Amino acid sequence: MAVSNRSTAVASAMMMARRMVMGVVYVIGLGFIMLSVTSAFSTTPTLRFRPFRTPSRKTSTSRQSCVTITSSDDISESSIMEGIRSSGLLQLDVVLFGVGDLRTTDHGGLHRALQLQQQQQQQQQQQKKEGGNTNTNKNGDEPISNTIILPLLILDVQDTLPNLPGAVSHTLDSAAMLSEAIVSLSNRLEQDYGLQLCVQTGDTVASCLSRALELQPYPTSDIITCTDTTASSSSSSMIRIHACDLGPADASMGYSPLPHLLQIINNTNTNSKNECILPSNTVIQPWDTHLRQEPWDNLMNLPQKYPTFASQYQSVKVKPLLKTSSSTSISSSSSSSSTRKCNSKIPSEVEILALMEKALELNNNDVNKEDPETTKARLEAELNTGLFGTHWGGLNNGCFTEEDVLTSLQTFVECGGEDTALVQSDWYQQIRHCRNPASLEHASLCWMAGTSPTTTTMKMIDPNVENWIEGEVMTRFLAAPLLYGTVSTRQVWHAGAAAAAAAKKFPWPLGKSKNGLTSLAEGREWHRLFAAQSIQKEQQQQQHSDIISNKVQYKYWRYHGFLCRYGFSTLKKKTETSSSSSKEGLLLVHGFGASGSQFEGLVAELAQQSSKESNHHTMDNEWEALLPDLMGFGQAEKPPLSYTQYFWSAFVSEFARDIALRERNCDSFVVGGNSIGGFTSMSMAADDVVPINTNNPYFSSSGAPGSGKCTGLILMNSAGQIKTEEEVEHMSLDGNVDLATVAEVTAMDRLGKCSPPPRGLTTVGGNGLLWYLRPRIQSICKNLYPTNPSAVNDNLCSGILRDSLDPGAIHVMVSGSKLPAPRTVNELLGADFGSVKSCHGPDNSDKIREGMWEGPVLVAQGFLDPLNDAVGRSKSIGGMRLGITVDPINGGHCPHDEMPGEVATSILKWTLTQRNNINGNNKVHSILEEPVRAMEPSTKPFFVTEL
Repeated sequence: MAVSNRSTAVASAMMMARRMVMGVVYVIGLGFIMLSVTSAFSTTPTLRFRPFRTPSRKTSTSRQSCVTITSSDDISESSIMEGIRSSGLLQLDVVLFGVGDLRTTDHGGLHRALQLQQQQQQQQQQQKKEGGNTNTNKNGDEPISNTIILPLLILDVQDTLPNLPGAVSHTLDSAAMLSEAIVSLSNRLEQDYGLQLCVQTGDTVASCLSRALELQPYPTSDIITCTDTTASSSSSSMIRIHACDLGPADASMGYSPLPHLLQIINNTNTNSKNECILPSNTVIQPWDTHLRQEPWDNLMNLPQKYPTFASQYQSVKVKPLLKTSSSTSISSSSSSSSTRKCNSKIPSEVEILALMEKALELNNNDVNKEDPETTKARLEAELNTGLFGTHWGGLNNGCFTEEDVLTSLQTFVECGGEDTALVQSDWYQQIRHCRNPASLEHASLCWMAGTSPTTTTMKMIDPNVENWIEGEVMTRFLAAPLLYGTVSTRQVWHAGAAAAAAAKKFPWPLGKSKNGLTSLAEGREWHRLFAAQSIQKEQQQQQHSDIISNKVQYKYWRYHGFLCRYGFSTLKKKTETSSSSSKEGLLLVHGFGASGSQFEGLVAELAQQSSKESNHHTMDNEWEALLPDLMGFGQAEKPPLSYTQYFWSAFVSEFARDIALRERNCDSFVVGGNSIGGFTSMSMAADDVVPINTNNPYFSSSGAPGSGKCTGLILMNSAGQIKTEEEVEHMSLDGNVDLATVAEVTAMDRLGKCSPPPRGLTTVGGNGLLWYLRPRIQSICKNLYPTNPSAVNDNLCSGILRDSLDPGAIHVMVSGSKLPAPRTVNELLGADFGSVKSCHGPDNSDKIREGMWEGPVLVAQGFLDPLNDAVGRSKSIGGMRLGITVDPINGGHCPHDEMPGEVATSILKWTLTQRNNINGNNKVHSILEEPVRAMEPSTKPFFVTEL
């Protein structure tokens, strides 16, 4: 009896202790959640951004934020689950999808929400076994989850869709890809996790999110029975929004939802009526797909050169892929309460296109300035005008889904990462490459592959991809999936590593991998890191100094999904007395090995000279300089691609449409460039006048029609082949008089066989050339700056060196060994001899199927250029036709950087001349004379051949 009494006493004490512990847990859990809710009103929360891991406190003197931003390590999952479990409170996990994470695999937000739900269910099951309080369904027989998962996709017409990269230049292709990705995402969520995707459309991210939350009722008491006295009402619930953080560079572009959520917080989460847009118990939890976390945690100490970065972090392993469990482990009896029915439907491709047209204001005649029929024809003409082998350029949308991309990675692994084996695989044979017959970039890639597509399907037959860059096949295929997020960079890296292991290749250290996919992934991560550091540095500088209006600032954009930098600076603001409301852009394209920053001196001179009282009459409208870094150079990505003259011309054309005309709101632009940048500008100007003709399209670099907004061309020691009249008389391309120009020969697959040196040899040669040039950058530049060698400063040399060390810089060098025949300067400028108009004659204008720039041209030529006969070249260009102005500059190959004051004066003088010519006043007529080799700036002649 004593033993029995003692046992009963012990049992009673244990029961009492357990009740006390549970009571304490209940109070702590409830207190924790209520503190999270009320603290949002009483104090401004600490904001933590996952990429930087450096907390900063936001303060407001008038209003307080209603929403908390947190990262995964701010609040432990166990404490939240314990509080919710013990108190009976509900948690709504909103998995917010957007462009950049339209997938279910390796998805941090979905993984965390499902993991939280499953762990909570496991704890409830364990609690039931122990006889504790549980939440049960209405029959009281099974524990159910307090966590509701809402997969949400927002398609808004003011915040994200207008900023979708490529949407302006490839509207129909972009709508098709977005539709395909959404359908795939919806199906996979339903099949693998039993979740229904909710698609919310509207004006802004905030309005769509608020509407989605209103349409998602929380479970009521007839569904969930809480054994506690606490009621399960929506007013006492927690909302967690899992949103993908793509990094500062992509956040600045605004095409993903997270930056707009953060903007709501920064604006104190209130509207004009001082009402909270989001519920006060909302927690925003960013997640990312970094390859390695350590560089992001130490961002401000990031090395400036990639080899140093690779050496520092080569021992840090890439994060493993997230392995998200399927819904099979979730109790079927709880699925009705843990996943919510969504009344919204998946929009069709037609409906998505309508949203994009509204977002881009294509139906607004005041903004679009063209009639609906013209807009429709232009959109159709822009189909399949992206880079060949990408989903903007020939790949059928049926191979864009998450399943297709994962299959491609698996095939790549099975082929050991070998391009030749990959294109011979069953997977690749099923891909339809629809070549655009008007695209010279498409034609040049097919020429390299040694294949002439059939005229009916324009599909490559047995391509020889050994003439492409190693890894180029998959790089082109993955460009759009990486942008839209149907695959992650981590998945690409791990597939590359697996392929290397399958091929039993030597495990190269970071930055030296010979596998195309790993180098692609490493290059993307490096440029995201470097851009993030640059953005943060510029933000810090702006906080501690006044911004100079004409100082060049830098932003980022994506060309076919690849990260690129561009500079912009106001040259002249609109005057108060100006009757014009227009804005003109000045696009300046750098040469080989340089970047847009090489024009900073010229931009400063243009701003200073145009601000003088004597120059106020040069233009009444606003004037802005735009300085893009060409892909393969500067601080732009350098992926494994074949870089050709058509590639760069298409790049600048898309930059003009997406950035100059759309982002920067220019009404027109003048394009100019130096060296290869001059030739690229010339090609772009010729392409910009290509009309919309869907029945018989003109040849152009991309195959797309031009914007028609280019008003002038500036050449500064431009590259390009020049034909004299004598050479033209004896010239016969391919012996076929009907194919008069290089563009026609290229488009008709009549260039002959492409026979570059073996890939391995060109790679070794390219690396050897870079190794030789890098320590000689300063001496080489001084040789190119004969008049003012002091302009060769540390910033110039260190920038060129830094850029040449980026991963993928070798690809530009290798591409130089297999360039297709370039269009001549005669063709591009519509010369009186050697161009398509002179070859076919005025009576055969119907045979002209290529653009020519016949507008005004300024040749600001450094006459002391040691690389060529600058005097003779300027004379030849100036004599090609009327409307070409030649102005000698007392400098070398880069007069814009060596003698920026002279070039600025030349540009402003030429601009004034063009304005006067348009108005019919003070026309200047003179004949191009033999220029002097060297001259004083004040005595040099200014030659014009007038229109």
